[in-house]
Amino acid sequence: MTTARQGSTITLVVDFFDVPGGTAVDVTGLTITITALDGSGVAVGPTSVGIVHAGLGVYTYDWAVPSGQSTGDYLVSWDSIEADASETITVIPLNTGVYSAGPCSSWPLIHCDIFPASTAGITGEAIAAATEILWAKTGRQFDSCTVTLRPCRDTCFGGTWPWGDSWNEWGTGWPWPYSWNGQWFNLGCGGCPGSCSCTVLQTVTLPGDVSEILEVRVDGEVLPSTAYILYNDGLLVRTDGETWPLCNDLSLEDTEVGTWSITMTTGTQVPTLGKMAVSELALQLALACVDDAECKLPSSVQSLVRQGVTLTFLDPSVVFADGKIGLYRCDLFISTFNPSGIAERAHAIDVDGPKARRQVWP
Repeated sequence: MTTARQGSTITLVVDFFDVPGGTAVDVTGLTITITALDGSGVAVGPTSVGIVHAGLGVYTYDWAVPSGQSTGDYLVSWDSIEADASETITVIPLNTGVYSAGPCSSWPLIHCDIFPASTAGITGEAIAAATEILWAKTGRQFDSCTVTLRPCRDTCFGGTWPWGDSWNEWGTGWPWPYSWNGQWFNLGCGGCPGSCSCTVLQTVTLPGDVSEILEVRVDGEVLPSTAYILYNDGLLVRTDGETWPLCNDLSLEDTEVGTWSITMTTGTQVPTLGKMAVSELALQLALACVDDAECKLPSSVQSLVRQGVTLTFLDPSVVFADGKIGLYRCDLFISTFNPSGIAERAHAIDVDGPKARRQVWP
């Protein structure tokens, strides 16, 4: 059974034939509907928007699963004037297996290539494999992950248990006088002025390359997006006049009182050329999987003579040694975005940096 993680995008594929096991045929009026099998409602459609004609009788649909989508089994129904098809998929929690050796989800495609009907059954797997290869060969720099953190608010002095920010605050209560650049401020709990702002700000510093805040929960309630602003250094500032909570009870789900959480998207988006490249490589991997003679990936065969005509093929030991694949768009993408052939970008670990907890199991 196919699985789809909350907050990720999954490519759904369907193929149509004139008879079972027969010739691939196109259909008309095709729509897709995704319905929860527990009776809780329809997640998508019915709609024809987003359906891509990927080849003769082959159609795909990229479902961007919301981070708050209910987990469980869903029925994917493809309905056309000529024929219908369906499959069951399972939506799994966002944090299931959050740590992995590869990218968080398959890259989106720009469909420059037509997938033949013979590869329809493994198109999704071919896209996932192509994503893993190009992600690794471009220095593991392009990915988009959705994570939910149980954060800690920023403090001025570093946070000392149980509730003071510094030993000399105990018993004094708030506000606390604080001198910054020759000026005195009255600090509220969890708020600090800085060299960029003369007012006391309620802030949270988020780890990683944050591109979007999807949801903020406090005491189980979702805050409106107008209640905070994300700045490009991962600084989340509260703007509704309230303070970030002092405590975050990690023994409770973030739907309960006494907790708070931030769901966000991290990582660098895939460039346009990368979307074209993953389409090219996915097609060739799919052709190789079904042993189609049209596959252009380098193989161990160096030359072939047929009816007096000699065919010479690329030597994979030469192509792959240079970090390339032997496909035009793929190699152009790799040489453009990873010209030095590095395995991974350098990382700096700040042991005194922002603290946040991410649930990894269950």
